[in-house]
Amino acid sequence: MSRSLRVTALSALLLGALTASGCGGDEEPRTPTSAFGKQTAAQISEAVRSDMKGVRSVTIDGVSEGETFHLSLADDGTCVGTVEPATGGEAQVIEDASGSYVRGDAAYWKGQASTEADRARVEQALKAWDGRWVKTPRSAGYLMFQCDFATFLPQVTSGDRTLATKGEEREIAGVDAVALTADQGGVTSTMWVSTEAPHRVVRLTQAGSDTAYTFSDYDEPVSIQTPDPAEVYDLAAANKKKAE
Repeated sequence: MSRSLRVTALSALLLGALTASGCGGDEEPRTPTSAFGKQTAAQISEAVRSDMKGVRSVTIDGVSEGETFHLSLADDGTCVGTVEPATGGEAQVIEDASGSYVRGDAAYWKGQASTEADRARVEQALKAWDGRWVKTPRSAGYLMFQCDFATFLPQVTSGDRTLATKGEEREIAGVDAVALTADQGGVTSTMWVSTEAPHRVVRLTQAGSDTAYTFSDYDEPVSIQTPDPAEVYDLAAANKKKAE
């Protein structure tokens, strides 16, 4: 599964720069009028960094390099959502303490193959999986790096706040937010921070690309239902059986 927005790039997103284009449903940018928006970039950066430390769950709607996803994740390691890669198809994703589960349509799995040999293996695997969830052990890591709450979320605000400058305000998805701006390591990006406390990240964008992450439903319960074992193809167990 693609890792379209690298974690190293995310650390720069705290130091975002205003992009020229807006997103559907958002208001036009305006000079900051809120008390929070009138603070310095350093003060805003410190506030969002502090308030984001208390986050226990969040929902992220993202797009990057043609891939779109909708994920809800929590600090207990659970994650649930869908992904549509640029290569086509769609997959459901579930992560919990028991492992990682993904159930994709044929187009999704075929899109993961880059060579003829891979495509042949996928065709064979699809017959064995028979539409079931494919499970991998937690030790193998997360299927999508955005699901790794403990690593991913802190990276969102890990940039050097001393390099940030303040941008304008606008309403994003119904939330008043102010922008922090910068160009770090050749990456020009935007972080929009809610002007109302607690001050949290509302959106991240990166100039020159389609990358955009929208954050919502902070601290809302993340409900998942682990697939019925009868609907699961356990990859690790199957490989162990083959090796015997």
